[in-house]
Amino acid sequence: FKQKTAYEISTRDWSSDVCSSDLLVSIVLPFVNEGGLLREAVQSITAQTYSNLELLLIDNHADTSTVSIAKEFASTNRRLHIIQENIRGISHALNTGIRAAKGELIARMDADDIAHPERIKKQVEHLIQNPDTGVVSCRTTLFPENENNKGFREFISWQNNLLTAEDHQMQRFIESPLAHPAVMMRKNLRSEEHTSELQSR
Repeated sequence: FKQKTAYEISTRDWSSDVCSSDLLVSIVLPFVNEGGLLREAVQSITAQTYSNLELLLIDNHADTSTVSIAKEFASTNRRLHIIQENIRGISHALNTGIRAAKGELIARMDADDIAHPERIKKQVEHLIQNPDTGVVSCRTTLFPENENNKGFREFISWQNNLLTAEDHQMQRFIESPLAHPAVMMRKNLRSEEHTSELQSR
């Protein structure tokens, strides 16, 4: 059973009066054997209100049916690119995607997630408004609701209540204070020469 997370933008800290930006956003999405869930994830990206983006689909030893879905989208949308990473593991897949990214901003996405239509737009606006901010994320909602994911729901509730940089600083040694696939960051925070391996959980 694969959990799915839908992105829910909190209106608390966002401003709606920012002009659209020309900044290119590279969305890095690793996939393995998610099947139809990948279709929903990609559709939620192609439906974004922010259009200046590229979607990098990182094939990390995916099964045939999931690869077919990725190729179907890539064949009809020039903003979608499939990149192969032969070393298994999300750390390798993410670093491969980051190295290939052409955008000034890099956004994360998982193959079993659904992004709110304004997720990318709101995150770009926030980074433009706050040039000293390097990383931004957003709240998430877990579905479907059932007793088996009670613990995960509690974890997401904990994350969703950490809203400030100070909150993240204080809680960072308990667990990840940010939902990793909801993150957007400035690419210049990482250089080709100093790319540290992302740790998979």
